Amino acid sequence: MKKRTQITEKTRQKFIDTFCELYKEKPIEKITVQELIRETGHNRSTFYQYFKDIYDLLDYIEEDVITFIIETRGIDFPTDIHDTKWLNKMVLVFETKKNYLAALLGNYGSNRFTDRLKAELPGVSALPEPFDKESAEVYFIYEAFYSGVIASFRSWVKYSKYLTSSELVTLISQSFFTGLDSKFGQNMIQSLKDNVNDKNKSAKKSLPE
Repeated sequence: MKKRTQITEKTRQKFIDTFCELYKEKPIEKITVQELIRETGHNRSTFYQYFKDIYDLLDYIEEDVITFIIETRGIDFPTDIHDTKWLNKMVLVFETKKNYLAALLGNYGSNRFTDRLKAELPGVSALPEPFDKESAEVYFIYEAFYSGVIASFRSWVKYSKYLTSSELVTLISQSFFTGLDSKFGQNMIQSLKDNVNDKNKSAKKSLPE
């Protein structure tokens, strides 16, 4: 039974890996089941044992990545944006799901998934909507910072041969944290800390006794 399970998972993975390679090169509308079975060497009925259609396969990959992110990040976010713990968790996500993310974040990936990824990735926590000039300034700078970090990881998936993951974390830290040490940067950090502390307290209160 165990051997049969391994064969089943190997077959499913072959469809997934082949789809990812195709998705890097063309939009999903141009990927067909016929092409997948030709590339994998399996027949059509075997494909339908695992997936209803091409879009179901894509959904499976997206959900796999999101589930892994949620399991990886936990509920205790660092309250200090200088803490590289959250960057290291992002490294774990992008290293472990590198092949999937190279396709999902490639030239033909959807903005919908990118937005979902941004919302779920380990981070210092999303800020509430701005309600005055000061909060808007913090909101916009945070968006620029976090979006820049995600863009760096997105590019690293494609060009990882040039930098190790630890070198990328060092580069991000050196490039972004200098500005955060300014007076305005410190004010932003304090706002982030206050927001994260509030969210962590709410999360812990919701846990069963």
